[in-house]
Amino acid sequence: MIESIIDYKRIYKNWIRVGYYYKIKKSQLITIELRNEEKLTVPKELVNFIALLIKEGKYSMAIYRGFQFDLTSGIFTFPYDKKNVRMEVYKNNKFNGEFASFLGDYDFLQPIKDNTVIDIGMNIADSSIYFALNEASFVIGLEPYKYSYEMALENIEINDLKGKILPLHAGYGRDGIIEVEDKVSDIGSVLEEHKGGIKIPLLSLSKLLEQYQYNISGELLLKMDCEGCEYSILYENESVLKKFSRIFIEYHNGYNELKTKLENSGFSVKYTKPNVWVDKSTNIHYVHGGLYAIKKD
Repeated sequence: MIESIIDYKRIYKNWIRVGYYYKIKKSQLITIELRNEEKLTVPKELVNFIALLIKEGKYSMAIYRGFQFDLTSGIFTFPYDKKNVRMEVYKNNKFNGEFASFLGDYDFLQPIKDNTVIDIGMNIADSSIYFALNEASFVIGLEPYKYSYEMALENIEINDLKGKILPLHAGYGRDGIIEVEDKVSDIGSVLEEHKGGIKIPLLSLSKLLEQYQYNISGELLLKMDCEGCEYSILYENESVLKKFSRIFIEYHNGYNELKTKLENSGFSVKYTKPNVWVDKSTNIHYVHGGLYAIKKD
């Protein structure tokens, strides 16, 4: 809380008003005024992201111009590494999106340039776009929920990244078909069977590498953040995993089995200390953290 107040005070000219509407009034839309005089109204979910992007950025705040949010289209524009990124984050009066990639959460996978990334848990393509902007040779992204997948298609198009990113309306797991609910899902949505829902493919890493072998160049990198589906990696053949150079997994129910699997497949593995929390909307308990694996020489 104290750190957030310090950041808001340094970055927002109207920091008291921002804090009041964000923390106390819990307003959905908040007007922010940056110290460089830029002023705009954004969904509350973007207040922290903008502050963190400026705080963690490579450039002085004077260079951080170009923030925009269009409530009609739901498109948020922000500067990243001397580029302007455009993301549809707001649709049907609902915010959807996560920007951890632009704050360094996947920097472990560097170097990304000229390498191929498998992005499991693409959501609205924020991570896939991050990889493409970091000059990945090709990105294959999986997103099982139609609502997020359609936003991903839009975001890939408006950032002119067709041909660099292959978005698949699919889930990760043992090869087969799963029926999923056609619901307005967002980050944190667990992939669950829903009889009578939309049929989508479940694809293993083995199947992905087989189907798209001619799209792969450079080293293979894997990012996996799929709210529990990461444990399907336990069923992958070790020879398949050994094709990857670096793997990042966000785990949600502990890391022990994942760590053992990857170590047995020839990786050196590190992980963050688990954070135990409860999703109040579902009453699901998570043992959450990050796992970082790099193939041994």
